[in-house]
Amino acid sequence: METNKEIVIKAWEQYSPELDYKKINQIQKGHGQFHISEAQFLYSLVRHIKPKKIVECSPNEGFTTTIIMEALRKNAISSKLLSFDIHENSKRHDVPKGNINRELIVGDARKTIPDNFLKEADFILIDSDHSYDFGKWYSKKLQIAKSGTFIMIHDWPMYASDGASDNIIPEYAPPAIMQKIWNLEVLAVKQYFINKGFADPVLNVTDFLKETGKQYYHISEGTPFRALSPSQILIKK
Repeated sequence: METNKEIVIKAWEQYSPELDYKKINQIQKGHGQFHISEAQFLYSLVRHIKPKKIVECSPNEGFTTTIIMEALRKNAISSKLLSFDIHENSKRHDVPKGNINRELIVGDARKTIPDNFLKEADFILIDSDHSYDFGKWYSKKLQIAKSGTFIMIHDWPMYASDGASDNIIPEYAPPAIMQKIWNLEVLAVKQYFINKGFADPVLNVTDFLKETGKQYYHISEGTPFRALSPSQILIKK
Protein backbone atom coordinates (compact mmCIF):
# COMPACT_ATOMS: atom_id res chain seq x y z
CA MET A 1 0.00 0.00 0.00
CA GLU A 2 1.33 3.43 -0.96
CA THR A 3 2.30 5.87 1.75
CA ASN A 4 0.92 9.40 1.71
CA LYS A 5 4.37 10.67 0.77
CA GLU A 6 4.51 8.29 -2.19
CA ILE A 7 1.06 9.46 -3.28
CA VAL A 8 2.14 13.12 -3.14
CA ILE A 9 5.34 12.45 -5.08
CA LYS A 10 3.47 10.41 -7.68
CA ALA A 11 0.99 13.28 -8.10
CA TRP A 12 3.92 15.67 -8.56
CA GLU A 13 5.49 13.39 -11.17
CA GLN A 14 2.22 13.12 -13.07
CA TYR A 15 0.93 16.67 -12.98
CA SER A 16 3.83 19.09 -12.45
CA PRO A 17 4.86 19.02 -16.14
CA GLU A 18 1.48 20.61 -16.94
CA LEU A 19 2.23 23.77 -14.96
CA ASP A 20 3.62 26.67 -16.98
CA TYR A 21 5.34 28.60 -14.18
CA LYS A 22 6.40 31.41 -16.52
CA LYS A 23 2.78 31.85 -17.60
CA ILE A 24 1.64 32.00 -13.97
CA ASN A 25 4.26 34.66 -13.24
CA GLN A 26 3.02 36.69 -16.19
CA ILE A 27 -0.53 36.54 -14.84
CA GLN A 28 0.47 37.38 -11.28
CA LYS A 29 4.06 38.06 -10.26
CA GLY A 30 5.19 35.77 -7.48
CA HIS A 31 8.23 37.94 -6.68
CA GLY A 32 10.15 34.78 -5.81
CA GLN A 33 8.05 34.22 -2.69
CA PHE A 34 6.55 30.97 -3.88
CA HIS A 35 9.31 28.78 -5.28
CA ILE A 36 8.69 26.92 -8.52
CA SER A 37 8.82 23.54 -6.74
CA GLU A 38 6.20 24.71 -4.25
CA ALA A 39 4.02 25.90 -7.11
CA GLN A 40 4.36 22.49 -8.74
CA PHE A 41 3.36 20.65 -5.56
CA LEU A 42 0.42 22.99 -4.95
CA TYR A 43 -0.79 22.56 -8.52
CA SER A 44 -0.23 18.78 -8.50
CA LEU A 45 -2.05 18.26 -5.20
CA VAL A 46 -5.11 20.12 -6.46
CA ARG A 47 -5.02 18.15 -9.71
CA HIS A 48 -4.70 14.85 -7.83
CA ILE A 49 -7.22 15.49 -5.06
CA LYS A 50 -9.75 17.13 -7.39
CA PRO A 51 -11.20 19.06 -4.45
CA LYS A 52 -14.73 20.37 -4.53
CA LYS A 53 -14.13 22.68 -1.57
CA ILE A 54 -10.86 24.55 -0.94
CA VAL A 55 -9.78 26.94 1.81
CA GLU A 56 -6.99 29.42 1.04
CA CYS A 57 -5.76 31.52 3.95
CA SER A 58 -4.02 34.79 2.95
CA PRO A 59 -3.63 34.76 -0.85
CA ASN A 60 -2.16 38.31 -0.73
CA GLU A 61 -1.99 39.44 -4.38
CA GLY A 62 -3.37 36.12 -5.61
CA PHE A 63 -0.33 34.19 -6.85
CA THR A 64 -1.37 30.93 -5.16
CA THR A 65 -4.98 31.64 -6.15
CA THR A 66 -3.88 31.68 -9.79
CA ILE A 67 -2.14 28.31 -9.38
CA ILE A 68 -5.12 26.73 -7.62
CA MET A 69 -7.58 28.01 -10.22
CA GLU A 70 -5.37 26.81 -13.06
CA ALA A 71 -5.48 23.30 -11.55
CA LEU A 72 -9.23 23.54 -10.97
CA ARG A 73 -9.72 24.59 -14.57
CA LYS A 74 -7.90 21.43 -15.68
CA ASN A 75 -9.96 19.30 -13.28
CA ALA A 76 -13.12 20.54 -15.01
CA ILE A 77 -15.42 19.76 -12.09
CA SER A 78 -17.65 22.02 -10.02
CA SER A 79 -15.55 23.50 -7.21
CA LYS A 80 -15.69 26.24 -4.58
CA LEU A 81 -12.61 28.17 -3.47
CA LEU A 82 -12.98 30.34 -0.38
CA SER A 83 -10.04 32.71 0.22
CA PHE A 84 -9.58 34.65 3.44
CA ASP A 85 -7.45 37.77 3.85
CA ILE A 86 -7.35 41.08 5.70
CA HIS A 87 -7.33 43.03 2.40
CA GLU A 88 -8.99 42.64 -0.99
CA ASN A 89 -5.91 42.70 -3.26
CA SER A 90 -6.93 39.38 -4.86
CA LYS A 91 -10.60 40.33 -5.32
CA ARG A 92 -10.27 40.27 -9.12
CA HIS A 93 -10.13 36.48 -9.01
CA ASP A 94 -13.77 36.41 -7.86
CA VAL A 95 -14.96 36.56 -11.47
CA PRO A 96 -16.52 33.08 -12.12
CA LYS A 97 -14.56 30.82 -14.46
CA GLY A 98 -16.68 27.96 -15.74
CA ASN A 99 -17.39 25.57 -12.90
CA ILE A 100 -15.02 27.41 -10.53
CA ASN A 101 -16.67 29.56 -7.89
CA ARG A 102 -14.09 31.66 -6.03
CA GLU A 103 -14.94 34.11 -3.26
CA LEU A 104 -12.64 36.34 -1.21
CA ILE A 105 -13.82 37.01 2.33
CA VAL A 106 -12.12 40.08 3.82
CA GLY A 107 -11.43 40.27 7.55
CA ASP A 108 -9.62 38.47 10.34
CA ALA A 109 -9.66 34.77 9.43
CA ARG A 110 -10.14 33.94 13.09
CA LYS A 111 -13.59 35.47 12.81
CA THR A 112 -14.51 34.75 9.19
CA ILE A 113 -13.68 31.10 8.40
CA PRO A 114 -16.97 29.18 8.71
CA ASP A 115 -16.80 25.85 10.54
CA ASN A 116 -19.28 24.16 8.18
CA PHE A 117 -17.10 24.84 5.11
CA LEU A 118 -13.86 23.96 6.91
CA LYS A 119 -15.32 20.62 7.99
CA GLU A 120 -16.04 19.76 4.35
CA ALA A 121 -12.88 21.17 2.75
CA ASP A 122 -10.84 18.73 0.66
CA PHE A 123 -7.73 20.92 0.53
CA ILE A 124 -6.41 23.76 2.73
CA LEU A 125 -3.57 26.20 1.99
CA ILE A 126 -2.19 28.44 4.76
CA ASP A 127 0.30 31.25 4.14
CA SER A 128 -0.68 33.71 6.81
CA ASP A 129 0.40 35.36 10.05
CA HIS A 130 3.45 33.36 11.16
CA SER A 131 3.18 34.13 14.86
CA TYR A 132 2.91 31.46 17.55
CA ASP A 133 -0.56 32.66 18.53
CA PHE A 134 -1.95 32.44 15.00
CA GLY A 135 -0.32 29.03 14.48
CA LYS A 136 -1.92 27.86 17.72
CA TRP A 137 -5.30 29.21 16.63
CA TYR A 138 -5.42 27.52 13.24
CA SER A 139 -3.92 24.31 14.63
CA LYS A 140 -6.86 24.06 17.01
CA LYS A 141 -9.29 25.17 14.31
CA LEU A 142 -8.06 22.55 11.84
CA GLN A 143 -8.84 19.79 14.31
CA ILE A 144 -12.41 19.84 12.94
CA ALA A 145 -11.26 19.20 9.35
CA LYS A 146 -12.28 15.85 7.96
CA SER A 147 -9.95 12.88 7.88
CA GLY A 148 -7.87 12.69 4.71
CA THR A 149 -7.82 16.43 4.02
CA PHE A 150 -4.48 17.60 2.64
CA ILE A 151 -3.06 20.77 4.22
CA MET A 152 -0.19 22.81 2.80
CA ILE A 153 1.55 25.34 5.07
CA HIS A 154 3.96 27.86 3.57
CA ASP A 155 7.03 29.31 5.31
CA TRP A 156 7.95 26.16 7.18
CA PRO A 157 11.67 26.84 7.75
CA MET A 158 14.04 24.23 6.42
CA TYR A 159 15.87 24.06 9.75
CA ALA A 160 12.55 23.10 11.35
CA SER A 161 12.58 20.11 9.04
CA ASP A 162 16.01 18.47 8.79
CA GLY A 163 18.20 21.55 8.81
CA ALA A 164 19.08 21.27 5.13
CA SER A 165 21.38 24.17 4.36
CA ASP A 166 24.14 22.99 2.06
CA ASN A 167 22.70 24.27 -1.22
CA ILE A 168 21.68 27.80 -0.29
CA ILE A 169 22.73 31.27 -1.37
CA PRO A 170 23.47 32.75 2.09
CA GLU A 171 22.95 36.37 1.11
CA TYR A 172 19.34 35.60 0.24
CA ALA A 173 18.57 34.21 3.69
CA PRO A 174 15.72 35.97 5.53
CA PRO A 175 16.52 38.19 8.54
CA ALA A 176 17.06 36.35 11.83
CA ILE A 177 13.89 37.88 13.26
CA MET A 178 11.80 36.34 10.47
CA GLN A 179 13.39 32.95 11.06
CA LYS A 180 12.42 33.15 14.73
CA ILE A 181 8.84 34.14 13.88
CA TRP A 182 8.43 31.31 11.36
CA ASN A 183 9.90 28.84 13.82
CA LEU A 184 7.33 29.87 16.45
CA GLU A 185 4.49 29.13 14.03
CA VAL A 186 5.96 25.71 13.31
CA LEU A 187 6.30 25.06 17.04
CA ALA A 188 2.61 25.83 17.54
CA VAL A 189 1.58 23.52 14.70
CA LYS A 190 3.67 20.72 16.12
CA GLN A 191 2.35 21.21 19.66
CA TYR A 192 -1.34 21.60 18.89
CA PHE A 193 -1.82 19.65 15.67
CA ILE A 194 0.87 17.07 14.93
CA ASN A 195 1.92 15.98 18.41
CA LYS A 196 -1.70 15.74 19.53
CA GLY A 197 -2.31 13.19 16.80
CA PHE A 198 -4.54 15.26 14.52
CA ALA A 199 -2.22 15.23 11.49
CA ASP A 200 0.67 13.42 9.86
CA PRO A 201 3.54 15.39 8.29
CA VAL A 202 3.78 13.99 4.77
CA LEU A 203 6.45 15.91 2.89
CA ASN A 204 8.52 19.07 3.22
CA VAL A 205 9.41 20.60 -0.14
CA THR A 206 12.98 21.43 0.89
CA ASP A 207 13.57 17.88 2.08
CA PHE A 208 12.22 16.63 -1.24
CA LEU A 209 14.62 18.91 -3.13
CA LYS A 210 17.49 17.71 -0.96
CA GLU A 211 16.60 14.03 -1.34
CA THR A 212 16.35 14.31 -5.12
CA GLY A 213 19.48 16.43 -5.53
CA LYS A 214 17.64 19.47 -6.81
CA GLN A 215 18.60 23.08 -6.10
CA TYR A 216 16.82 24.90 -3.31
CA TYR A 217 16.65 27.98 -5.51
CA HIS A 218 16.06 28.78 -9.17
CA ILE A 219 17.43 31.43 -11.48
CA SER A 220 15.00 33.74 -13.24
CA GLU A 221 16.46 36.31 -15.64
CA GLY A 222 19.74 36.11 -13.78
CA THR A 223 18.23 36.62 -10.33
CA PRO A 224 18.40 33.78 -7.77
CA PHE A 225 15.18 33.18 -5.86
CA ARG A 226 15.67 31.27 -2.63
CA ALA A 227 13.51 28.46 -1.28
CA LEU A 228 14.61 28.87 2.31
CA SER A 229 11.15 28.59 3.79
CA PRO A 230 9.16 26.21 1.63
CA SER A 231 5.94 24.41 2.29
CA GLN A 232 5.11 21.52 4.59
CA ILE A 233 2.39 19.13 3.42
CA LEU A 234 0.28 17.46 6.10
CA ILE A 235 -2.72 15.17 6.02
CA LYS A 236 -5.51 15.34 8.58
CA LYS A 237 -5.99 12.07 10.48
